[in-house]
Amino acid sequence: MAMGSRSIIILGCDGVVGRFLLELLAEDRRVKNVVAIDDQPPSNLPSKAKGLGMDLHSDDAIDQLAEVIDREDIDTVCYLGYLSDRKNVQEKQVDEVERVVKVLQRRSLPKVIFASSTTVYGALPGD
Repeated sequence: MAMGSRSIIILGCDGVVGRFLLELLAEDRRVKNVVAIDDQPPSNLPSKAKGLGMDLHSDDAIDQLAEVIDREDIDTVCYLGYLSDRKNVQEKQVDEVERVVKVLQRRSLPKVIFASSTTVYGALPGD
C-alpha cells in the first residue's frame, strides 16, 4: 500500500450517513479504494467504490469479511450499522459488532471506527 493511501471498508453503507461518507471518501485523494458493504449490494457507487452484499448475521460472515479485508488490502474498517430506526436494533448490533471484532482479532488494522447512535443504546445514561 502506498504511503498515505487508504483502503476502507464501510459496513452499513446504504443509509444516509454511509452514502454521505462514500461521497466524501470518493473525492479524497488519500483514499485508494472503498468497499461498501450492506445487506444488499449497494448501487450507484462512486468510481472508487465496490459494492458487496453481506449478511453479517450469517454463519460464514466472519470468514467472508476476513477474505475481503485480505483481498482488498484493507487498512480501515468503518462500522455504521444501525444508524437508522429498525426493529430489534440493539440485539442485532451487538451480534454484528461481536462478529466484526472476531474478524479484527485475526487481522492487524491501523484504524477501526465504530459509529452508533442513541437509536441503538438509548439517550439516557442508564440505557
